[in-house]
Order: sequence, then structure tokens, then C-alpha cells
Amino acid sequence: MPFPQAIKSPVYRLITALAGDQDRMVTLPVLAGPAKGLRFRGDLIKRKEAYIYTGRHETDVLQTIMPFIKPGWVIWDCGTYLGYYTSFFAKAVGTAGKVVAIEMDRRNLARTQENAQLNGFTNVQYVNAGLGAPVGMVEFVMDDTTNSHLPGTYVGGPEMRAVWEKRDAGKQRERVEVISLDQALLEKKLPKPDLIKIDIDGSEKDALAHGEHMFERVRPRVLLELHNPECDRAAWDFSRLYRYELRSAETRQLVDSPSSVGGTLLCSPL
Repeated sequence: MPFPQAIKSPVYRLITALAGDQDRMVTLPVLAGPAKGLRFRGDLIKRKEAYIYTGRHETDVLQTIMPFIKPGWVIWDCGTYLGYYTSFFAKAVGTAGKVVAIEMDRRNLARTQENAQLNGFTNVQYVNAGLGAPVGMVEFVMDDTTNSHLPGTYVGGPEMRAVWEKRDAGKQRERVEVISLDQALLEKKLPKPDLIKIDIDGSEKDALAHGEHMFERVRPRVLLELHNPECDRAAWDFSRLYRYELRSAETRQLVDSPSSVGGTLLCSPL
């Protein structure tokens, strides 16, 4: 049974006081699960990143994709936050493989690089860009949590669009280049992926709409985290157009109707 927050908070403060650095960040290993042994520098108090270390963070998803990943693979990690998946992938593909970490928030990309280097990984390429439609330079909304995002995107049901627009009005903005999957491959010359993880806070519908060459010619598996009903519909349309099977990455159940699309999906070419 998980500890209640009333107990967790003092414990996390004590750990930070004893082991934290000058920025009140701690460097600890993952204690269990598929990512066991990987080390991350995280924030237990402000960002509440203790979930990284317990071994319960997205365990079902990691266990679903583990059997597919082979040494020597190329994996694109699109939307990295602090690099949890980046480091997991870097370990899984080995020194013969490569991970391309694509993240629009330069602060998150720096954390991703820091954590990959903390684990000794040298097989990671870092790209500071947003993923979506090929629109060039835009201002994105900066967030101190996992939710830095492109304007107009949102997480949750349709009613959350207005909530996010109101919240975003007072947030800091920064410019970044937004590229499509096809641009990343054909113009940026990123290595051809065997797997693409997409976790981009409501921009996934645009990413799926601008990957014709990728999905018709390269046909990688896609680990796709969906964030709102518009993206759910886009995922179903993508699967029909490009002949991809959809399965829930949490339950491994086949997704066979538009109404059952949601959450995190493993999309496999047929």
C-alpha cells in the first residue's frame, strides 16, 4: 500500500536535506521494475519526481515494449522531459544502437542529456525541436513540469481546452523550430527509426498527420501517448490510413474501434 502524502513529504524533505545538491536535487537509482538500476537526478519536493525511483512509473508500458526492442535499433524519443525513456532506450539498444532525443524545451533536453550521461550512455543524439506540423519557428508555452507544449494544445476532455488557454496566457514563452516526422528524417537526416515514442502533450494529431513518408516507407513501431479526444480520433485515422494495428500499451488489448482509442498505444505496422 502506498504511503500517504502526509508521510511522504517529510521523508522526501529529509532525503533532500541529506543527499540533495545545491539545487536541492537528488541523484538516486531506480529501485525496481524494468528501469531498475538506472540513475536519475530529480526533484523530490517541487516537481514531485519521486515516482521515478519507485520502479512503478509506466511499468506496464515498459514491459509491453521490451520484447520488441533489439540491440542495434534506432529509437526516437519525442518529448523527453527528464530523459527517463531516453535512458531506458539507450540501455536497451546497446552501444550498437542509437537513441535520438527530440525535445522542444531546452531545459528538459539539458536534463535528458545530464541523466543519460549520468548512466554513461554515449549512444544518444540530442535535438532541440518541437514535433508536429512543419511550421518552422513558433513560440511554445514553457512549464516547469512535464507539460511544456505548443499553443492551442491541451490535455484532457474538450472542456479542458478553455482551461489550458486561460492558464497559458500568463506563462513564459520561448521560440523553437517545429518539424514534422518526415522533415526530421528527410531534411534533418536523422537516422531511420525502428521505434518512435511520441509523448508531446496534445500535438500528436499534427505529428501523425505529417508523416506520410515515415509511415508508408519506413514503417516503424510507434509508442503513442494520447492526450485529448482530437488526438484519439487522429490515432484511429492514422491506423486505418497506414495499416497499423493498435494495442493498449497498458493492457496489451487490441484496439478495434474508434471508441476504444485512448491512453498509451503500441502501434505496429501490419
